[in-house]
Amino acid sequence: MSNSITVSVDDKSNVIIGQVLIIDIIFKSDSNIPTNSQFELKNIKNATASNTFISIINSDDNFSMTTELYIDKNISTGDIVSFDIVPNEHAVGFSTKKINYTAHEVDLDSLGIYFEEDVIPALMTDEVNIPPNGKSYTRAIAMVKNRNGYPLAEVPITIIGGYLPNLGKVKIFLSNQNPNTEVSKQPLYGEQSIVLNTDKNGKLEFYIYLSDKSQFVLDLKARVSGKTDFVFSRNRLYILDSNQGSPFAPDKERLAPPRILGYTGDKLMGDETSSTFSVAIGPYSPVRKNDIILFFVDGKYSYQQVTVKNIEDLDSFSIDLPYTIFPENKTVTFSYVVFTENKNMQYSVGTYVLYGGGGKNQPLDNVTRVYDMCTVYSSFGPSTSSNLVFPNDTVNYFTISRYMNNKGHDGLFVVITGTNDPTDKTKVPFGSTVTLTLRIDSYKVPVYKTFTQTMPTKSDQGSKNTATLTFNIPYKDVSHIISYPNGSAGRIYFDYQVNELGKITYGKIWEAKIDTVPPSPDGDPDEGGSN
Repeated sequence: MSNSITVSVDDKSNVIIGQVLIIDIIFKSDSNIPTNSQFELKNIKNATASNTFISIINSDDNFSMTTELYIDKNISTGDIVSFDIVPNEHAVGFSTKKINYTAHEVDLDSLGIYFEEDVIPALMTDEVNIPPNGKSYTRAIAMVKNRNGYPLAEVPITIIGGYLPNLGKVKIFLSNQNPNTEVSKQPLYGEQSIVLNTDKNGKLEFYIYLSDKSQFVLDLKARVSGKTDFVFSRNRLYILDSNQGSPFAPDKERLAPPRILGYTGDKLMGDETSSTFSVAIGPYSPVRKNDIILFFVDGKYSYQQVTVKNIEDLDSFSIDLPYTIFPENKTVTFSYVVFTENKNMQYSVGTYVLYGGGGKNQPLDNVTRVYDMCTVYSSFGPSTSSNLVFPNDTVNYFTISRYMNNKGHDGLFVVITGTNDPTDKTKVPFGSTVTLTLRIDSYKVPVYKTFTQTMPTKSDQGSKNTATLTFNIPYKDVSHIISYPNGSAGRIYFDYQVNELGKITYGKIWEAKIDTVPPSPDGDPDEGGSN
């Protein structure tokens, strides 16, 4: 006879201090279970149960019951929560089942859901917007951890709408490739909710697809199921018509165009001492503290937004934006959209901008840099110490000359180190999004390029806690760099930004000299140069 006892929250699962667990216990047998069979929850440690005594009512080959397990509030991370399911003498074939959970105090900040995109296009047609062909969607993610920074696996998370209950305007899927992974919604507190479990690495991941043909703002709140503290999402998702801020769209425009300090309408020339330009937003009504302003270039989101902190500063060129949002020597429209505290939207008229270059092409100097400097290797290949290019050294033609032997015609390799050790604050956390920026200041056209990858989630072979992320820098981006007429070499900079679910931090700057003019035209088989 094969009898079994199954518990919906498996043995060795993680539980949260103060949580109320809904536990289903299922009894199965190859034959009918005698009606005088009884089971009792005994030896309960660090918890109390709403129902500890189970009697078989009907003779059948399976039976289930539900109990609420109240995890004690006055215990510590690492404490064991346990109980035994003990059969009586009539429950023939059943053995005592021991359940042990590990208690954790959840890091509430880690419950904040992060939307990978800030802006996605509103639905404009009746076309079905579901995986795998739907276009208006984004990934949402959280990494749920305990107070010591370690991931919490298989923890149920309840999710509802944030400031506005807009969860009903979207569909939730577990995959952006499979339409059969839609998550069912359940009523909670008069609105809709979903419940998802973290995976074995503590990751909570799902995809948000628009189902409502309107423009709106979505934010979410999440909590550990059975625990009352809700945490707002780290950012908001703005659903907007795909083309914002045309200079000639009077049906939308309500606000004056943005003003750029020193720009009179001819050509915007960058300040060589600054990598940013200053913008003023004219008065609008009603204006409130914490309004959000999103900026658009040619109707596309520029990934620049500001929060209104001081209303009086709006009209005084208090907003600094990077020159790099504009292409060089191309006329574009520049506009903004205001989202007020009550989630109303107001659009500005667009203004034409022609950026002529000239801004300081160096890494930002107004940010805190915490992570280790990247490591740079020549075209002869990464991971070999003899191929290292040291800071303040010179990148010359020989440095990048082996590019033809590299699959992608790579002139340099840049390596950044990550870690799964939450106590190591000098390395990039596993799974973070890393954006490497290459800047070159030289005699002719400056170079500005960005490269984005995700730090691995597993350690390198032979390493316990660290992984490496390699960026291949194309030869064409670092070739034909000419020194200044006075003989001074150009300057090359690598720095990187880390996005850990909306938390932005920076790596330290790697800087060197650069002159990569080939020794002779015959020595360079590649025709494509940067300058």
